Order: sequence, then C-alpha cells, then structure tokens
Amino acid sequence: MGRRALLAWCACLAACGGATPPAESTASVVVAWPQGATTLSPDDNLEEFTIGLQRNLYDTLIDSDGSALRPGLAESWATPDDHTWIFRLRRGVRLHDGRSLDASHVVACLQWAWTRQASASALPAVVSAEATDERTVLVRTQAPFATLAVRVAGVAIWAPPLRKGGAPVGSGPYRVVRFTPGGDAVLEAFEDHWRGAPSVRRLEFRSVPRVEERLRLLKKGEVQLVPDVPAGELASLARQPGLKTLARRGLRVVFLGMDQGASPFRDVAIRRAVRAAIDRPALVADALGGQAEAVAQIVAPEVFGHDSTLQALAADAEAARPLRAIGQRAPVLDLDFPTGKYRAIEAVAQRVAADLTAAGLPVRPRPRHWKEWDAARDRRELRLFLMGWMAVNDATASFEFLFHSPAGAFGVENVFGYANPEVDRLIEEAPQLLDASQRLEILYRVARRVHDDVPLVPLYRQLDLYATAANLRFEPRPDRVILGHALAID
Repeated sequence: MGRRALLAWCACLAACGGATPPAESTASVVVAWPQGATTLSPDDNLEEFTIGLQRNLYDTLIDSDGSALRPGLAESWATPDDHTWIFRLRRGVRLHDGRSLDASHVVACLQWAWTRQASASALPAVVSAEATDERTVLVRTQAPFATLAVRVAGVAIWAPPLRKGGAPVGSGPYRVVRFTPGGDAVLEAFEDHWRGAPSVRRLEFRSVPRVEERLRLLKKGEVQLVPDVPAGELASLARQPGLKTLARRGLRVVFLGMDQGASPFRDVAIRRAVRAAIDRPALVADALGGQAEAVAQIVAPEVFGHDSTLQALAADAEAARPLRAIGQRAPVLDLDFPTGKYRAIEAVAQRVAADLTAAGLPVRPRPRHWKEWDAARDRRELRLFLMGWMAVNDATASFEFLFHSPAGAFGVENVFGYANPEVDRLIEEAPQLLDASQRLEILYRVARRVHDDVPLVPLYRQLDLYATAANLRFEPRPDRVILGHALAID
C-alpha cells in the first residue's frame, strides 16, 4: 500500500522491543520481503515495509508492539493535568553520527509529524511541544487526549543530517549501509545504542516479489527469514532439515472496500447485499487454508474498542438478493487488489469475485502491481478493492483514519466516500474521554454504526505465517515488524 496504509498505521506504532541478545555475536540475517521500503524519511510513508525498515533505524519515545506500551527513549511520562503531558528522556542516548540526542530533537520531530499529511492524524489535538530542559519534553493539547501515549509511539525520533541532502540521522539499533527505494536495504549494528549493540551485526531486507523465489532462497540458505508463507507450504517446510515455521495471530484485517460515490455502491442496501453475498468462513477455509479467522469488524480482539457483539456471518442468499437486479444491468466490475502484498490475496480475490458473481453481481479480479494499485487508490479511482488494515493498541486512531469525513487531520484513509455526521462527532469525542469505560462505549457506538452503513466489508484477520532458518531465534510480533536487535543466531 501507499503512504497511508494501515495496515498502516498500525505499523507506525511499532517500536523496538523484545529481548536483546548478547553483543559478541557476528551474525548476519537476511529477510526476504515481497517489496522494499520506499523511503528513509520518517512519517512520509506509513506503508508496512517502510515502517518495518525504519523501526530498526529510529527510536520512539514509547515502544509498542501493537498491543502493549513500554518505555522507549522516554523512561517515564506523566499527565499533571488534563491538557499536559511530560516526557522524561533517558540519559546517554547517542545518534548515529555521535551527537547526543536531547529534548530539542524530540520537539522538532513532534512538530514535523503533525505537519505531515501521512502522520497528521496521529496528533490532532496537540497544540504545542517544548523542551523545558535537555531531558524533558512538555506537550500541551487543546482538549483532554487520552490516547496521546499510543499516538507518540508511532512518531520516529531523529535529527537533521549534518550534510545537506543526507538521510535523517536516527538513534536506533541499526544504521544504513545501502538503501534502494523500493528495493533492498543493508543495515549494520549501531555499537553505541542505548540498549547495547545487537548481536545480529548485519541485517539485510531483500525485495523478492515472488513467494516461490523467497522460499527457494530460504531453502538454499541465502535468506534466513520469510514472512507470509503460503498455508499449503507449512507442513513441507517444517519437515525440511535446517528450517522451521512459526505462526501467530496478527492484528491485520483484510477487507473489501467500496466507493460510495460510484454506482452501485451509493445505495446502502446494495452494500449490505455485497456483505451478505460473501461467505467469510468458507473464504478462510478455501482461499487461506484455514490459516485466518473470519471477522465482522476492522479491529482485532486484542485492540481496545473491539466489539464482541459483532460476529462474522456466513453468506445469506436472501439478504444478497438485491444484487441480482443490479447485476442484470450493470457492467462487469473490476475487483482491484495489490499482487503479492498480502498472503494468498490472489486466491482471496478469486473467491470474493466468485461469491459476488454467483449472487448476481458480475465481478472479475484485477491484479495490479502494488505501486500502481497504491497510486490509483490515492487518486480515489478504485470502486471495488481489497485492502489490509492493522488497528493497534486502541481503535480510536483507526476510526479517525478510516471513518471520519475527510477534514484536516481526519479521514486520511477514508477512500470510500463515507460520511456520517454522527460518526464524525463520536470519533472526535472519543479521545477526549479520560474514563476508559466511557471511551469504550463511544468506540462501540462507532463500530456498530459503521457496521450498519457498510463502507467496507471486513473479511478475515490473518494468521501471520513465517519460515526461518532453524538456528534463528525469532518471535513474531502482532504488528509484524521484524526488529534486528530481537533476533539471534544460535
């Protein structure tokens, strides 16, 4: 996906975490990705693989794996009143060029983040940030802002390069040796990282679009870690000498999006019929080999704001009946999806198109290179499309991105033409409620109203499947970020 992907945001909240292996190792690890990171500039692109690379280069004030918060560059934080947050920085943090990181760098990064289109929704209520001394950052908000700690966990901290035109300078556990936008990246361990130098001294992210090639390289020993392994390959890979497989429930939800500004999706009855036509449990069983969970909402159960009353439904032929009248006079619709972006997405697209066509709405899958798909999506040219989203920690930010009408920092990811004044009001109210139970009830109301309006159809929450070298110590994270300092070779 492009710069605003959800799945995006969700990856944005990832930060360094996990155990730090001993520093004496000289290990090298190569990760084979379906696509390369697009930029080294923080907050310019919230796409998953870009964020994954950057989280190895830049630290954040607060660390998050998508489901829990812990101290990062800020060793502590406090809220002396409803409009003030104070972050206390840890001592002795060095930038990659040898400079000391201080509160002025953090303030500059916060100010940068809330002026960037890709990240402005992260900090919509912040009105000022200042360094009160070298280790203290004071942030003020225009209203109570209960989720600020979650939001700043997604803001990379860096310093401008000393050399004009150079890349941003981070303090993360790795620094860049070589980087090709959209291609490969080679990183080396940063010896002076405040956590200690990583045991994996050289970390490479290699762009390999075809999953068959990624697995071939793994079997040859040229790469040590491959994400998004096909479900049908798990058993044979697990039997292969020198390899192992891992699986964990992820936070990403793949959904079917519909442009409400285009026919036939202006009509909510048609959108509800589209939802009723898709047999989500059968989709999981057939297209995904059972390695996923059918869902009825964009928020995974581990995220604050998940509503357990919204359950995934099987197909309902009677409720899908309005599609037959539409289909008799509508041209065949293209179902756009980014090839290789999500595991088994080609099979998913075939199954969704078959369900809709069988219900009376003729649909054909249209695979597109992820760059082409992303550009068309940003131009709001997609009428019917598959996309992934990763809501992390708290659903508030995801609702702001996806379901608020586009306005300023809100609705950055609302590519559906969805507009509901009541939903807008509730979304704006939620972060101002400091009482968690009151905020949760507001999020439930948003989720249920969106469920009724159907701007999108949540399909499944994927299980993240990995294959690795047998001697690689690796624990998958819910946000899918691969951190070199949490890896080790036995």
